[in-house]
Amino acid sequence: MNRGVVLEVKRRYCVVLTPDGAYVKVPGAANHNVGEEIVFERTARRVPRAARLVSSGIAAALVLAFVLANIMPRGGPPVAAYVAMDINPSVEIGVTLEHKVIELRALNEDGERVVRGITYKKRPVAEVAAAIIDHAAAEHYLPEQAAEVLVTSMVMAKHADDAFEQKLVEEVDRAIVEAAVPAADKGDDGTAAAPPVEVAHVKAPVSLRDSAKESGVSPGKLAFYLLAEEKGLPVTIDELKSTSIRQAAEPYGGIEHVLGKDAEECSKQEHADLLEKREAEKQAAKAKQEAERKVMQ
Repeated sequence: MNRGVVLEVKRRYCVVLTPDGAYVKVPGAANHNVGEEIVFERTARRVPRAARLVSSGIAAALVLAFVLANIMPRGGPPVAAYVAMDINPSVEIGVTLEHKVIELRALNEDGERVVRGITYKKRPVAEVAAAIIDHAAAEHYLPEQAAEVLVTSMVMAKHADDAFEQKLVEEVDRAIVEAAVPAADKGDDGTAAAPPVEVAHVKAPVSLRDSAKESGVSPGKLAFYLLAEEKGLPVTIDELKSTSIRQAAEPYGGIEHVLGKDAEECSKQEHADLLEKREAEKQAAKAKQEAERKVMQ
């Protein structure tokens, strides 16, 4: 795997500058922004010198920012965990040890509509999660029947522990459920008898986040795909790119039914093993294609 800074975003690809000064063309640009650091496959093609359209001034500034970001400590508290929320809009929240939000990004086009206008810097994660649900409801992304939300937590091990993650997930869960209940439907105690959302959880290794970026889906969708694949369900990455997890899971009884106890019991190491297995299968398929190509020649 390689990494670099996005210099230019096109409809089908983005141009990335690597730490060694190489310009490469990486397929898929919908989930990336100029200036963002991304991880990509080593097979990405280098951009010919004549085709480099980004100005040298911008490139130099981004190179400097990229280098400084890797050799100097960042200002402010670090991200202790990432929390991805999948409804159909997919969004990701970066949270500190104090449960304050310092990053918020959309992971698909629907997510762009939902996060637009949300003030998130240094706000409690519960408030930001509630705002996301409010915006999703306003944009008609919550169905009239019970909606299903998949929350995927990915903790930076050097900054946080299991107790932190459990408390964080419970806080986000509670905020989602409370925000989804219209005021008119709440009782005297402020709660609803039947919450209009069901929240499923996956606790995954942070490596899932990089693999999800490479695959062009949210961490939650990739986690769902890996667990569904283990059960032999015919769910594909391409399908998840164009539909919600709820729609993909509906033929099999819904998100909770597909994930079952796996979502609660599947350890982070098991998720890491599933990712490693998937990568090995991809490499084997590439090797087979290359061998077949050479035979055809």
